[in-house]
Amino acid sequence: MSKISIPASNILARNRRFFIENGKLINNEIKDQIPKIYDSWARSRAFGVNAGQTSLPLPLQRIATPFDVYCIDINSQMTEHMRKIASDSKIVRLILDEDLMVLSMDGNGELVRILNSINICVGASFAEQVIGTNAAALTMYSKQNSCVIGEQHYIEALQNYVSCAVVSKQEKETLYYLVFITPKENFHPSMLGFLYYYERSHYLNFAYEQKKMECSISENVIKEVNKGLLYVDPRDIILYVSDWLAGFIGLTQKNVIGDKLDRLFPEIKEAVEAVRNGKDNCLQEIYIGSCPKKDHFYVDIRAACKNGYAAKAVMVTFMPKQLTKHKAAENAGFKARYTFADLAGCSEDFQEAVYLAQAAANSCSSVLIEGETGTGKELFAHAIHNTSKRKNGPFISINCAAIPRELIGSELFGYMEGAFTGARRGGAVGKFEMAHKGTIFLDEISEMPYDLQAVLLRVLEERKVTRLGGRQSIPVDVRIIAATNRDLQALANKEEFRMDLYYRLNVINIEIPPLRKRLDDIPLLVDHILKQCSYTIGKNVLGVTPEVMNLFKSFNWPGNVRELRNVVESGINFCTSSLITLRDLPKKFVEKYSADPLVVHNESQEQEYDHYEKQLLWKLMKEYRGNKSSVAHKLGISRPTLYNKLKKYKIISR
Repeated sequence: MSKISIPASNILARNRRFFIENGKLINNEIKDQIPKIYDSWARSRAFGVNAGQTSLPLPLQRIATPFDVYCIDINSQMTEHMRKIASDSKIVRLILDEDLMVLSMDGNGELVRILNSINICVGASFAEQVIGTNAAALTMYSKQNSCVIGEQHYIEALQNYVSCAVVSKQEKETLYYLVFITPKENFHPSMLGFLYYYERSHYLNFAYEQKKMECSISENVIKEVNKGLLYVDPRDIILYVSDWLAGFIGLTQKNVIGDKLDRLFPEIKEAVEAVRNGKDNCLQEIYIGSCPKKDHFYVDIRAACKNGYAAKAVMVTFMPKQLTKHKAAENAGFKARYTFADLAGCSEDFQEAVYLAQAAANSCSSVLIEGETGTGKELFAHAIHNTSKRKNGPFISINCAAIPRELIGSELFGYMEGAFTGARRGGAVGKFEMAHKGTIFLDEISEMPYDLQAVLLRVLEERKVTRLGGRQSIPVDVRIIAATNRDLQALANKEEFRMDLYYRLNVINIEIPPLRKRLDDIPLLVDHILKQCSYTIGKNVLGVTPEVMNLFKSFNWPGNVRELRNVVESGINFCTSSLITLRDLPKKFVEKYSADPLVVHNESQEQEYDHYEKQLLWKLMKEYRGNKSSVAHKLGISRPTLYNKLKKYKIISR
């Protein structure tokens, strides 16, 4: 690639200042040599962009990355290798949407932190009317690869950097922009070519994921030939519809494929979005009234594939209401996610609770789990179900405190058409019927209305349910696990909870200790949370500093494990190294509970941190047999930074 010809830096700087002040150049040489830059300067000035700003405007969002990133940012050996090259070359890579908002940001760790300090981060806007001349904006205007160097940028914040951008058109309607940013002294014209090949690798991987999803559709079409089948991509575009379902709505396959979900099936849009954002497979009884043949269906909604772009595609199966309740439950996808392997802790009280839960898994008796909010009662319920003989049946969770009191009865037991004002046409199946041959988990059982407790007791004793407004008893085979954060026996003694129901539920009692009574489990819990959240967030955070651990072990944790997870996850998001420090934790948490919140790093703490970091480096160098590139990648730092640390701790001599 030939070297890019640009005017001398000092000439550019003088002309830029003169143009900002006067709206014209000192001479027309700049305009002739780089006309696109001049035109962009003129537009930026017309937009009223403040050329003197030393940081970008505050971003629209800092942490949450839109799911659209997955449509382009496909993990593969090739793209991982190219990310590593970018990191080692002191380059930061950005993915921008069609409005030039930053969706994703990675690359050299030190440069990422510097750019974050001037508000270049997820949610920031690179639109020309916001920050003036930059490579992404030029690429948007020209639809060509662009490079903007130093003083060619309009605002002061970008004067010392080079930005390069290419457009990536993944689909007919989807545009993304890949942008590299690097310090001006680090720039070489070949970077634009590297960025182009980077974009091509993304495109090829995207195409591969698309083909993989098409294969998945073909396999499922063969399996579900007699059912209503629908595939929806991440943009809610219908990719496939079965002949049967297309005929039901009075259209042909050709007319349905390519249309929008919310136009043809608005009733399921909300449920599809919930599954796309991580909710478990969802079975609902839905009345489809947006088409000529109005009817009730069991609708099973689940992720189409497990990873890559297709993870945001969704498969919807429509099952006619005539399907038996048992069959609907089998197809529901109500599955318990956690097992006993997910219960981290070695304290005596906690292990006693685990032992009782394992014994309960071998029984069919009712279980009552007691514990404070956030101790993990639902995790225990999941683990019991997944180890029991009912593990292949549905696991349905109901929070009695989250449902309006007047609706709990209809939610649990179902209702007949016309049972009450606003009742759905055709009635609705209850959760007990859906849980047939499986487990129903009643969380916050103490919040169940007193009059409905008698109905629940009758269901437990007779193993039958009667829908509201109905007369027919429906046999159900359901195992009940209940949970509460209140003293149920004390409530029963005060006649605020039925004593007979308490005895019926409390066959096997499991009491989960609060976190303040098992502080020695905190290192295990922190490690468990780090592994889960670091993978989800996409960071290589390996641990916490000793002062953070000391703070964790000295706090009484009123919110228990849930609060610990919240604090650790927040620390991962703001961590800029391989270890979470006090500075990374929520400010209110540190100020409220640290012994001396104003002294975050004193001398002894620094020494303790250095010792911890040295041990970590020794461990990783041994694990990777001295491969410095692998160690730097694991820590999320550049090779020069790793060399400096190795020299500091005398792990290497040069």
